[in-house]
Formats: sequence, structure tokens, C-alpha cells
Amino acid sequence: MLLHVLGIVCGLAVVVLAALEPRRLDTGLAFCAGLVAAAIVIGATHVPDPVWGAALTAAGAAVALWTPRAAWMAFACGGVLAAVWASVLAAQGLAVPVAYALVTVVAAASSGLAAFRPRFAPSSLREEALVLVAALAVLVAAAPAVSAGWHSAATLRGSPLEPPATASAAWAFALAACALVCGAIHALWRRR
Repeated sequence: MLLHVLGIVCGLAVVVLAALEPRRLDTGLAFCAGLVAAAIVIGATHVPDPVWGAALTAAGAAVALWTPRAAWMAFACGGVLAAVWASVLAAQGLAVPVAYALVTVVAAASSGLAAFRPRFAPSSLREEALVLVAALAVLVAAAPAVSAGWHSAATLRGSPLEPPATASAAWAFALAACALVCGAIHALWRRR
């Protein structure tokens, strides 16, 4: 399940990072270099750990958001994420050459549309997409630890046959709190 979510987050990150600065040659070369280097390191049959892939996704989005002068790092990270996405697609049954071709076409289409149609990805939309990518990536990276802690707490509770009395209320409160925090962060980001 987490592998599928990692594929979705990496796909979204590739599209967003490819559309950041489409007309610059150095960013395109950094993206391609990251893709090739990661494809060599990852290999055709290996799938990276979802936690590490999601952490890399969050780091790439954070670099793109907070250090625009170091854009080449964000684009290289986008290339690495393209290779991670291709390996996830290959692990899900897609042929490896087809996976890499699909990822390359999607990234090139995003970059091309951003270059030739300014309304495709305006600056405000790109920033919001980067915030969304970073938030989703942090959730994916934290999911295994949260799940393990949840199961550990349920085991330590000592009565596994009892249904939890406040599980739905706790999840509803946690979801509402998360939405409130994300809304506050978004409002503060938009005011800067």
C-alpha cells in the first residue's frame, strides 16, 4: 500500500519540479543527470524504501520552496524522484523501458507546457503544489513509524479483543487538527 502512495507522490513531485523553470538549460541538464545517476544506482529491479523516497521528495520540495538560488539541487532531486517513480512503476508490473519512457514523457510534457503556456503553471500554483508535495511526502515518510507506534500501543494496552471506544473520535480530532494546521501554514505562506 505504501509503495502505491510513494508512486503517486513521486509522480506529482516529478510533474511539479519539471515545471518550475522550464526554459533554462542547466535545470534540464540537472534533472536528466539526477535521473540517469539514480537509474544507475537504483537499478532495474530494486525499489527504494518508501520512507527514504518520501523523505527525498520532501527534501526536494523544501529546497525548491526555500532556496530558489539552489534550483539545480531541486531539479537534480526531481530527476532522482523520476527514477524512483519509474522503479515503483516497474515493481507494479510495468516493463522497465516503458516505465522510464513514461516518466520521461510526463516530465517533458510538464516542462514543455510550462514553457509554452504560462497559464499552465503560474508561480502561485507551483508554490502551492510544492507545499502539497512536501506535506504528502512527510505523511508517507512518517506513516510506518506512526503505524508501528499505534500497533505497539494497542499491544501494550492488554485487551486486544475489546473494540476501541474512542478510535473514531480520536481520528476525527486528529484529521481536524491536521487540516487546521495545514490551513494556518498555507495562510502564513500566502502572506509572505
